Amino acid sequence: MEIKAKLFVRTTKKGIAGEISWTDDQGRAKRMPVPPGIPLTLDMNGMDCIMEREGGQIISLVVEGQDLMTKREMAPSQSKSGMRSGQEPPPPGSSPPHLSSFNKGKSDGEIYDVRMAKMPLDTIGVLAQNVQIENFHLQLYKTAPYIVEQTRRKGPKEIGFKVYHKNIVKLAPIFSEKPINALLERQKKSIRALSNHCKVFECSTDWRLIIGLGGASVYETSMTLHHLYGIPYIPGSAIKGVTRSCYIIEKYGQREDPEKEALNDPMFQKIFGHPKLENAEASKGFVVFHDAFPTTSPQIVPDVMNPHYGPYYSDEEGKIPPADYHSPVPVTFLTVQNTTFRFWLSLQDRSGQLQGSSNIEKVLSTAEEWLKKAISKFGIGAKTSVGYGYMNIQS
Repeated sequence: MEIKAKLFVRTTKKGIAGEISWTDDQGRAKRMPVPPGIPLTLDMNGMDCIMEREGGQIISLVVEGQDLMTKREMAPSQSKSGMRSGQEPPPPGSSPPHLSSFNKGKSDGEIYDVRMAKMPLDTIGVLAQNVQIENFHLQLYKTAPYIVEQTRRKGPKEIGFKVYHKNIVKLAPIFSEKPINALLERQKKSIRALSNHCKVFECSTDWRLIIGLGGASVYETSMTLHHLYGIPYIPGSAIKGVTRSCYIIEKYGQREDPEKEALNDPMFQKIFGHPKLENAEASKGFVVFHDAFPTTSPQIVPDVMNPHYGPYYSDEEGKIPPADYHSPVPVTFLTVQNTTFRFWLSLQDRSGQLQGSSNIEKVLSTAEEWLKKAISKFGIGAKTSVGYGYMNIQS
């Protein structure tokens, strides 16, 4: 007999769990857990389903035209303990069996289940078959974990996309140094092929570094990761921007119009370029600020900001005070620590405006000097006012 029901899906400490709810012929509400081994996803939460039972056991569960019980029968048999036949029990403290394939090559503390992702069911089915996602950019942004918790009073509660949440999800990748070394070598060759005049130096994070915190993302916060290699890096645009700001503030910060004063500075014009001025046409700078990549395996760690006065900050009418009775709302974000980055500057003067090697060297050396001062004194990235983003120059 077919029974029309509702399917509820939530995340638990062991992965994904489901429950079926329906009303019997006498109007009584009935609930039944989904059998283990069914390929559930959080997208199915709240969906209509058709169930068939025999002897109190579910023999068919159809969601969007797919019989999930058939997919369960195709999977390897499982014993009452939840282990596949012939499978050795995991050692104490290790990840559950359904997470183990995603922890190979990653940190021991990582917790991640691809079935939490908001993706098509067939895609999740492929990724769940012992497929390891090595590119952290793909894992973070294309298989973003979506958390649904079960509450005692109100049932399933949607938490949203999270990179770190209690003991349910924790992303903590470990990167291989071989691809990073190859990337650094390719960058070196390409820069030297474009210019004979270069400067290169390395800096290590003084504490933690935040890059791309406000970027577009399904999470509350974001992080700049290379879309091909999956590693965190510092974009050349960010490096140029902080160097430019440092130059203006340090040299002309006490003037009435620091920006205007800097735009009329000949050295500033040569390094950064300038828009059209009263006495000069618009011109781009001669110095190229390249992306800074880590020289070794970067260490990504989660951090938390805990705003206490959310209603006060979001009140556009100014009627809500910043009182102690407001509940704090923790926001998790990703940072980089204990990592060294390699910075490159090069000079391109195809028109020959900078005549003489002494002029070229002076422009490059000045740019390098201000860049080092910017990242060591001003910091780079987000939250520099509270200690993030400062770097130590390597000798």
